[in-house]
Amino acid sequence: MSIETILSKLEGLQWRGQRGYAKCPAHDDKHRSLSLGVGGKGQALLKCHAGCTLEEVVVALGMELKDLWPEEGHELPSWLDKLRPRDDSEAEVIYDYVDETGRLLYQVIRYPNKQFRQRRPEGAVWVWNLNGVRRVLYRLPELIAGNKAEPILICEGEKDVESLIALDCPATTGPGGAGKWSAEFGDFLKDRDVVILPDNDKAGKVHADLVSSALVGIAKSIKVLNLPGLAEHGDVTDWLALPHMNPVMELAELIANTPEREAEKEARTFWWANELQVAALPATSWLIHGLLPEGLTVLYGAPKVGKSWLALNLATAVATGGALALGQYHAPDRKVVIVSYEDHENAVRERLQAHLGNKPWPPGLGLRFRLAKADKGGFDWLEQMCDQNPDIGMIVLDTLQLFRPTRNGSNGRLYAEDVEDMAQMSQFAKMRHLGLMATHHVRKTPSDDPIYKGSGTLGIPAGADTNWFMERISEGELIQAKVEVRGRHPGEQELTLTWDSEHCSWLAAGESTGGAGAVDRGILSFLMSSTDPSWPQDIADAIAAPLRTVKRHLYQLLEAGKVIRLGRKYAIVPPQESTDRDQDPPETPPEPTFDL
Repeated sequence: MSIETILSKLEGLQWRGQRGYAKCPAHDDKHRSLSLGVGGKGQALLKCHAGCTLEEVVVALGMELKDLWPEEGHELPSWLDKLRPRDDSEAEVIYDYVDETGRLLYQVIRYPNKQFRQRRPEGAVWVWNLNGVRRVLYRLPELIAGNKAEPILICEGEKDVESLIALDCPATTGPGGAGKWSAEFGDFLKDRDVVILPDNDKAGKVHADLVSSALVGIAKSIKVLNLPGLAEHGDVTDWLALPHMNPVMELAELIANTPEREAEKEARTFWWANELQVAALPATSWLIHGLLPEGLTVLYGAPKVGKSWLALNLATAVATGGALALGQYHAPDRKVVIVSYEDHENAVRERLQAHLGNKPWPPGLGLRFRLAKADKGGFDWLEQMCDQNPDIGMIVLDTLQLFRPTRNGSNGRLYAEDVEDMAQMSQFAKMRHLGLMATHHVRKTPSDDPIYKGSGTLGIPAGADTNWFMERISEGELIQAKVEVRGRHPGEQELTLTWDSEHCSWLAAGESTGGAGAVDRGILSFLMSSTDPSWPQDIADAIAAPLRTVKRHLYQLLEAGKVIRLGRKYAIVPPQESTDRDQDPPETPPEPTFDL
């Protein structure tokens, strides 16, 4: 029997990373106790964590044990085949990523049909994720030991790096391909001449702009070389395969004739309007795309409204990597630190247990208790943590009032002091390329305008980059909350959240004013996180929506200019090249969690 048939028999199936979770058919299950994986031969792996035996589960599904194995000749759909553990004999090539000393940190494995997986060593076994692993540039020791006078060529993949190194051209890349670049990579390219060689497609152009923007002020010089004669989606290796008299000399000549990227735009402070209209400016930096930008976000709410749960839900989604924040927004794989002032260790552990259950808790989630105030060593500790863990992407301060310095408002400076405190926190977050979320209480005096609801002066919302105002709108069996968002990047929008008591999680419900519907957000978020164009069926499987519905929404997004069609596959339209990209980028759909 095919694993697809088995999946159709399961109730409430949801995917978290490489495992599915459903309600066990062998008992009255209310908590999705049955986990499902894909074996190396394509067989279904079922386990009930409530204690039901495999035989009991199989019988309850109306099957036999032999039905867990696929019929001979059956091929898994690509989205399931990616979840299957593979033997190294199936790999086309294995790329080692090592630190400065040559110690292996992780591997990128390329399989047929351009499928990639990443793994890290843990003792004598391989762990198939990069949670908690420091990201480095490919062939880092050679990069450090190389001739500092030679330009470094930055490609989009390890294959291209190997093609160039075979010709004695120093080259490197970051893990993950287009769209994946970390700020810490710049440490190894400081004062170097850098030449970026993008693939000949939209994703390549966006990646080149991302890398060049990140290296401004770090690299000695930056050039973006679009190699001539490449077909659509062609790369460095394809260019080297073209007829050349001497490819190394031709490449050197092309580099010499390519102008340097102008650093003027980053330092420029005056623009004529027509110049600004067409200027290539850096795109908005998001932690969670379309939802939470980098910088300082203040989350306001009355006591017990659920704001700490909301911050925790966002934090665990980011720390887990690839999870869906609020059930719809694709979260990056970054470390997170939660600073808890009001809850002690037992209370936080109970929350995490209710939210995450018995599955392994994310190693990239750090918890700090009893931190000193900002001016008494608290800020110094945050700086030190970020220095030691450059892949921290989010910090939660619960609460703002207990972290910020004690102020007495002498000489009528309360407003100015609030602005100064927020500016310091905002600058810290932006310099570190992370999202800093601080919870804050509201006034007892009601107000129609949420901007006046926060405790303290207007200097707090004025100094924050983004403000979230949370309040309950329904109680009882259906608990819902409204979050009004005011910010520089998301603009004004309103989210309706529904509490999932089974998993202790807030979920974005329906449509938000100022954003696309749930299906649109799911499609856009999935495509944004995909390195290659995707089939409609793969998108439907990933966001748990009917194929017919996905196809209809893809057509609407195509008409709106938000996606492009490549043959029968679809890809996101890069923001830099979209002439009418409203301020509601991508996101995606998944799952929830418990009781307030």
